[in-house]
Amino acid sequence: HTQLSEYDSALKKCEEALRIFEGLNDNPGKASTLNSLAKLYENMGQREKALRHYRMSLNECAQLEYPHICLAAHVSIGKILLSDGQITSALEHLHTARDLAIETMDKEMICQIDRFLSEVYEQQGDLQSALEYYKSFHRISTQISAEKAEEQTRELRTQFEVEKAHRETEIYRLKNVGLAQASEYLKYLNTSLKAANEFKSE
Repeated sequence: HTQLSEYDSALKKCEEALRIFEGLNDNPGKASTLNSLAKLYENMGQREKALRHYRMSLNECAQLEYPHICLAAHVSIGKILLSDGQITSALEHLHTARDLAIETMDKEMICQIDRFLSEVYEQQGDLQSALEYYKSFHRISTQISAEKAEEQTRELRTQFEVEKAHRETEIYRLKNVGLAQASEYLKYLNTSLKAANEFKSE
C-alpha cells in the first residue's frame, strides 16, 4: 500500500509538471516529463501505458536538439519490446539509441547498449554480431575505466599541489612571524644596551 501510494504521488506530480510545461509550450520539458511518467508506469508493471508515454516523448523531442531525451526513450522502448518478444522492433529502437549515443559521445550509454545488444544477439543465435558488440562493449568499458583512473589521478595531483602550496604558505608565514619576533627582540636589546650605556656615562 505504501509503495502504491508513493507511485500515485509521483504520478500526480509528473502530471502536474506536464500541464505546466504544456502551458509554457516547453517541448523539452514535456518530453522529459513524459519519459518520467513512462518510467513510473513501467515500474508499476503497466507496460502499455509505459510504451505509450515513451512514444509520446519521442514525438515531442523528434524535432528538437535534445538527443539524450530520445536516447533514453528508445532504450526503454527496446527493452520493453524485447521482453514482449518483439525482437525486430526492439533491435531497431536499440540501434537508433546507439546512434544517438555515438552522436552525443555518451560512452557509458554506448557501453550499456553494446552489452545489451551482445546478449540479445547471442540469445538469437547470431554469434558473429554478439561477438562484435561484446568486443565494442569491452573496448569502451576499458576506455571508461582508464579515463576515470586518469581523472582520479589528476584530482589527487591537484589536491596534493593545493596542500603543498598551503604548507609552503604556512611555513612562509611562520618564518615571517619568527623574523618579526627576532626583530622586536633585537630592538629590545638595542634599547636596553643604549639605556645601560647612558646610565654608565652619567
